[in-house]
Amino acid sequence: MKQKAFTRKNERMDRKMKKKIWTGAILVLLFIAAMGVTASADNPAMKNKKWVTGQGGAYIDTDKDGKKDSYQSYGTSYYKIQIPKQGYIVVDVKTSKIPGKEEYDAYMGEGDGLEEEDDASTILYLLNSKKKKVGSCSNFFSGKNKMVFTAAVKKGTYYISAEGDQQYKIRYTFTPVAKVSKTGKSLKKAVNLKKGATVRNLLYGDKDQYYKFTVKEKTKITLSFNAKVRGGLLDSMGIELLIKKGGSYQQVDEKGKTVSKNNSVYWEMKGKDKLTATLPEGTYYIRAFTWEGMSGYYTMRWK
Repeated sequence: MKQKAFTRKNERMDRKMKKKIWTGAILVLLFIAAMGVTASADNPAMKNKKWVTGQGGAYIDTDKDGKKDSYQSYGTSYYKIQIPKQGYIVVDVKTSKIPGKEEYDAYMGEGDGLEEEDDASTILYLLNSKKKKVGSCSNFFSGKNKMVFTAAVKKGTYYISAEGDQQYKIRYTFTPVAKVSKTGKSLKKAVNLKKGATVRNLLYGDKDQYYKFTVKEKTKITLSFNAKVRGGLLDSMGIELLIKKGGSYQQVDEKGKTVSKNNSVYWEMKGKDKLTATLPEGTYYIRAFTWEGMSGYYTMRWK
């Protein structure tokens, strides 16, 4: 568990930076094009828990002199997913170098005695049947060869788009969620959280969820989570604690102290995690949220 607090108030390097910027621009344009993709029978179908493989392009010898001197992009590939009922998916991704990359890097480094650094990357999006992005992951900044993201899904057709300049393996794992717990859509409509009861919910980036509970004396409380909400830069779901003061709601920290209006405090929850706080007597509110473009599933229990 991570608590976050904040206040609102040279030739070689050049070439590398230009390549990064150019690659980033291409990826943005490819995504814009992806949003207009038309479902096609040519889109390979994925099966639950089964890996599919592909690559973003190929390194080629354009002048036939025995040296890989150019990268040819294959554009965006789409993979079709059929979801049978409500639930969530976990998408695992593994990436590796495309054959010929070392030759290409060596060619690009000729004349300065240096080879290009490995800045290849892959970006993936999950699109629903309306072409809306509902999940994503990328190793453009991290350079990692393993990635994961989650998405809350309903019955229907989805697509995973993949693009970049790496080889990749993709697998999704679907878990059905037959029933979800009742939740409030605002602080005023927060639902009671019972001690010892377990909340189970699908969480979407544009729909915060609210709960409330009361302690009759100064009490140390523990909220235990199993948060399957992954992806994006923060790679987690968020939790806030609040208390009503007059006609407004104010955040509180782990000691139950209210936070000034210029400050904000929240906790990041990922996997099996917990939030512990010592709270004075009163009624407290929980805001469960994630960031736009992220979704998933979580359980929460007040111990």
